Amino acid sequence: MNKRIDLKISDFVICSAVVKDVLDITHLYHEVYLGSYPDLLMRDVDLISKFISSNANIWVVVKYNKKIIASVLYETDLQHRLAKVFGGVVLSEYRGMNLLEHMMVYGSEQLIHKTKSIDVIYAITRTVTSAPQLVTKKLGYKMLGIFPNIHKTDIYETHALTALFHKGVLENRFSDFKIHPKIRSLFNIVKNECGFNNLSVAVEEEYTIPTLFSTNLPKLEIIDNAPEFVYNRFKELDKLDQLPIHFFPFHIPNMMIVSPDLKIEIFLFMSKTDKYCTIIDIKKQTEFNFTTILFEVSRLLREINVRYIEILARANKLRTLDNIMKANFVPCAYFPAYQLSEGERYDYVVLSKTYEIFDFQNLKFAGINELFLEQYYLRWKDIFLSPILKKVK
Repeated sequence: MNKRIDLKISDFVICSAVVKDVLDITHLYHEVYLGSYPDLLMRDVDLISKFISSNANIWVVVKYNKKIIASVLYETDLQHRLAKVFGGVVLSEYRGMNLLEHMMVYGSEQLIHKTKSIDVIYAITRTVTSAPQLVTKKLGYKMLGIFPNIHKTDIYETHALTALFHKGVLENRFSDFKIHPKIRSLFNIVKNECGFNNLSVAVEEEYTIPTLFSTNLPKLEIIDNAPEFVYNRFKELDKLDQLPIHFFPFHIPNMMIVSPDLKIEIFLFMSKTDKYCTIIDIKKQTEFNFTTILFEVSRLLREINVRYIEILARANKLRTLDNIMKANFVPCAYFPAYQLSEGERYDYVVLSKTYEIFDFQNLKFAGINELFLEQYYLRWKDIFLSPILKKVK
């Protein structure tokens, strides 16, 4: 079908989806991606119905002649006044009409201004085309980093992180801390993008401590076929306040790595479709070295063909950050004002580890995303290549 260049935005209906739209939504994603979309949500009618029925979430669709021809989702975390927008798709014959932009205006207007329930909305944009990056930039989203080789559809893709901040959020976030020196270059890119104040850089004595912890770990085992048990155990430990390390909304753990005596319990989400994995939280006895645990977790995940691992840490938790980076995780994004806790909004650092060979031939970066790639590669080279090159010399 040829593009309908004669259509105007007033010819379309932009609205929140209702349950009776579920089958049409699955048909839309199948028609565009032919079943290759990595998120099961877009293919499972029960999951779509549950999402739409939630009073907190918004599934925005565009209809033309009563047919759904475009879609984008807003999932919310009301406790932290945070939303994630994702899954944007437009049928090919209706592209070039700014439908994604109009859907995102509708969604942010609903959440930030109408219900006033959300202060920060973030989006993960594809980089095989510059269009999604340009749309978010036009709508005022700030570019915050990249995720090399994070997902796989037809090819392995690098995605970019952007966020829209309500007025006053960035200026009033918690900033009474020093930045880790290995985060400084990433922080500076985001600082200039967002226009907030500089932070002092910490010295080594402020984030390192003598090695007082055991590096001899008990045997760790993977539990990857009991998602309900994993989630129930996660909720149980959360109620007992035994999961203090990370904040990872919009991910429900479906896998664990544990020691038989339960002195160590690591909760993860893994996408079996494209072997993408996030470390959501870790419960450990104080006697064990955190870096050593992360090395062993990475080794176990690689053995089951996980190809990308991601972890988050609060930017002011310098020792935690240092331990994660010592386990060869590379900082790839800096998210200011990400978490709302006890009236303060806290900055976070996203760190990742990929086992894919870098192939950036298909990237079409917009704005400052190329700077993030350059910064990421320099940190990756410093970790994985510099020690080898020094030996060669």
